[in-house]
Amino acid sequence: MYLAPKTMSGATTVGELRDEFARRPGMRTALLTDGDQFLAAVERGDLEKAGDAHAPAAEFAQRRPESIGPDDPASEALARLDASDDGHRLVVLDEGGSVLAGLVCLNSARTHFCLDR
Repeated sequence: MYLAPKTMSGATTVGELRDEFARRPGMRTALLTDGDQFLAAVERGDLEKAGDAHAPAAEFAQRRPESIGPDDPASEALARLDASDDGHRLVVLDEGGSVLAGLVCLNSARTHFCLDR
């Protein structure tokens, strides 16, 4: 699990997020936050329909992405990843579902969990 995943402000624009995705080709998901409060997740593909670079990226975000609790076992995460539509990441949220605790994802080959480096 990424304990400190890359986050961006909830005020991030579409243009800023596109630039971030361009700088980080391996990044598939941007997490929008306000401090430690989770706001939304934006996938690269979510911005395909966004024309205005000055528009808030949050307009194209997933407000309730697939998520899991910080105390759930790895086997549960793997089962949820296998069952999810996008199949590559789970946002880790506290029990109330509002505080970002991390990110669980699989590598592009779906053979290993992504790890903090």
